[in-house]
Amino acid sequence: MCSERMVPRIARQLRRFHGIQVELPRQPHAPWGVISEWMTKAQQLQFDDDPVKQAAYKQIDFAALEADIQETRQVCALSHSPVVFGHCDLLSGNILILQQPGFDPAAPDLDGPLIFIDYEYGGYTHRGFDVGNHFTEYAGFEGDYARYPTKQQQELFFRHYLAQDQQQVAAATTAAAGASHDSTAAAAAAAAAEPAPVDPELLDALSAEAN
Repeated sequence: MCSERMVPRIARQLRRFHGIQVELPRQPHAPWGVISEWMTKAQQLQFDDDPVKQAAYKQIDFAALEADIQETRQVCALSHSPVVFGHCDLLSGNILILQQPGFDPAAPDLDGPLIFIDYEYGGYTHRGFDVGNHFTEYAGFEGDYARYPTKQQQELFFRHYLAQDQQQVAAATTAAAGASHDSTAAAAAAAAAEPAPVDPELLDALSAEAN
């Protein structure tokens, strides 16, 4: 998922995903609505059958946690991250590369069509949350946050994410001119191509949203 071969494809696919228009309220629920629900449930827990766990639970300072959440929310608001339709659970297991029937599992085609699955957490959210959540998934189920993408790795992702917009503009221009071409071959070539230079301010803005 985090290889230089896969990152551009995932970034472009996520940008396309963020362009989906769904007939749902555009009021973001994740992450703040979800966190609020979890906080409410957490404060109602009881561990009557486990005194050790109950004693540890009593040490949790929920007031301090709530203060941290509100401070984090205020800081995130400063990024002015746009609202998009997000996947909100883009871990490696939810990214598939489709294969031809009878393919050899020992030698899969890594250039096959790439799709996202499992949309149960999908909904309108802030773009930075969806991208940042994806970056967090680099840690894997082991929670090894040393794998969190470096600035250089993030820039690779951002450049191809933004390049998807450039590709859409180019495709629209070509279509308007009446040109015809093999769309599958064109899409593959565009995905493999080095993206055009991106405004550093756009890169910085995306980084601020996601981190």
